[in-house]
Amino acid sequence: MRVLLVASIIGVLLLGSAGNVAAAPLRFAPGLLTVTAYEVTGVAIPQVFGAAGPQVTAQLPGVLGAANRDFFGLQNEHYDIFYSDANGGFDIDGEYLTVECTFDQTFGGGGGNIAEVSLDFSSGSSLYAVAVVSNVTLGGNAIPASVGNAADGNLATLTTLGNTAGTAQRLRVTLCYNIPGYTLPSCHLVGVENTPWEGVKSLYR
Repeated sequence: MRVLLVASIIGVLLLGSAGNVAAAPLRFAPGLLTVTAYEVTGVAIPQVFGAAGPQVTAQLPGVLGAANRDFFGLQNEHYDIFYSDANGGFDIDGEYLTVECTFDQTFGGGGGNIAEVSLDFSSGSSLYAVAVVSNVTLGGNAIPASVGNAADGNLATLTTLGNTAGTAQRLRVTLCYNIPGYTLPSCHLVGVENTPWEGVKSLYR
């Protein structure tokens, strides 16, 4: 009886573990050299960061500004980029990439203008995100329906996430990738503020 009970428990554990394969950190993807964010201020401008560099392996604390940002569009449009969980929380071993932005301009077009964020490999290929799994858009100059443009494989389209005037929140897109042969989570919607969107397109160059 005891032997059967132990055998049953082992069987349940094995069954559970078989369907619960842990995903691997995005930063350890084989051959990953750089991460390139294409921010649009007039034209899509590539912002290139080492895959193990200080920008993508840390989230900037406090208020983003000229002395506390990873890159910028307009002078008052400050960006932070980092590995994260699906909800945009910093995680150095996360399976996602998050781009945050602050922009205090309430008139005119909104800030947070991201065309794509590519993973660039030693083979010379680059891979765009296949989905925006969570996001934050704020303010009257946000275009929530544009969120999916960060994962449509098209550098001619862009997000307009809005503005952060009067709030401590940051605008945000969190991106999911599909890397053949490398275990990453399924790209599915996990949370949004103001708008849901899920993309389905990746691009190799």
